[in-house]
Amino acid sequence: MSASDWERLLAEGRETVEIVRRGLRNRGINAGESIMTDFGTDEDIPVYSSDGERKLFWISVKSVAIAVHNPRSWGVIEDRRKTNILEHTAYLYPSWLVSPKNILNKEEIISHIQRLVQ
Repeated sequence: MSASDWERLLAEGRETVEIVRRGLRNRGINAGESIMTDFGTDEDIPVYSSDGERKLFWISVKSVAIAVHNPRSWGVIEDRRKTNILEHTAYLYPSWLVSPKNILNKEEIISHIQRLVQ
């Protein structure tokens, strides 16, 4: 991977994190800026209590740099945002620990986060 490819990958990741953060904030969730921990790991989106006094949890946002055109080998749900930006069909990718039938959709995830922050 060349340096420019790596920079593009990092830029796409930062953009994805910002889109998710903005979406959470638009729904009234106190989503903070990314932070680096003392252990050298990053917390993409820390979520705080409504008064901002307590960090409740953090969200790790993953971005996939490859284009997969066959959803049966990788993804099962079309990522409409990425499809529109890339102008080719992109899919949401399950974690290797999560079977496709157990993947939550966007609305279910947002609903779960809203329950956690109440």
